[in-house]
Amino acid sequence: MSNYGGENWTAGISGEKLLSEINIPKKSIQEIEREQMARLKAKAKKGTIMLDE
Repeated sequence: MSNYGGENWTAGISGEKLLSEINIPKKSIQEIEREQMARLKAKAKKGTIMLDE
């Protein structure tokens, strides 16, 4: 058996990820959606894009 770089090598065998290996997003989905809507509305006000709202 190979050692997966530490004392918790069984996590590598079972397919589980260690907490340090998990990507944690800096922003929530709602924050990203709000930012995208704000950008789209700004473009719509400039006339560079059309929204159905």
